Amino acid sequence: MQKKGNQTALIDKMPPAMAEIGMADPNLLTGSNISQFAKAQNLHLIELSMGLGVNTAALYTKKGADNLNSTLSLLLRLFAAFPEHLPRFKTPSYDSLMDQILEIRDSDFL
Repeated sequence: MQKKGNQTALIDKMPPAMAEIGMADPNLLTGSNISQFAKAQNLHLIELSMGLGVNTAALYTKKGADNLNSTLSLLLRLFAAFPEHLPRFKTPSYDSLMDQILEIRDSDFL
């Protein structure tokens, strides 16, 4: 990719793992790129779904597509270059979840 003035090429902004799976290449992305992206970014299903703006049922359909539409491809490439903007959820540990549940339970419930 060429650099113009102070603009940086997309491949220079991407982590090496993203460039390795072809996110910076000027080729059409396919459904398998979604799975590669999710694995490389260690994304859970809900994080991937929210980041791409696609419900989970549609996400499975997109993963099987031969070619992704331009909006989805653009989002994947942008998130590959700027992974800090991906929606992330901190899941609680089992112990902290149980503590929170026990904290709000009704004493008459048991």
